[in-house]
Amino acid sequence: MPLYEFHCSNCRKDFELLVRKQADLDQAACPECGTKKVKKIFSVFGVADGSKDQGGDLGDCGSCGAGSCPSRR
Repeated sequence: MPLYEFHCSNCRKDFELLVRKQADLDQAACPECGTKKVKKIFSVFGVADGSKDQGGDLGDCGSCGAGSCPSRR
């Protein structure tokens, strides 16, 4: 199920919507103000290729050196 990002033309908030079927996309409304004057916006997403070293900045939690980071297992 795709996750789309929208921008509200009324209150200018950005929000995400999980779309299960085309009707959900057609009926998208702003959760903040309720208007249907919304536009899909380009969103950036990450893709993992399954390799062991996926790189990226995992933050400074202090546990990442030497392969001890839980998100790298």
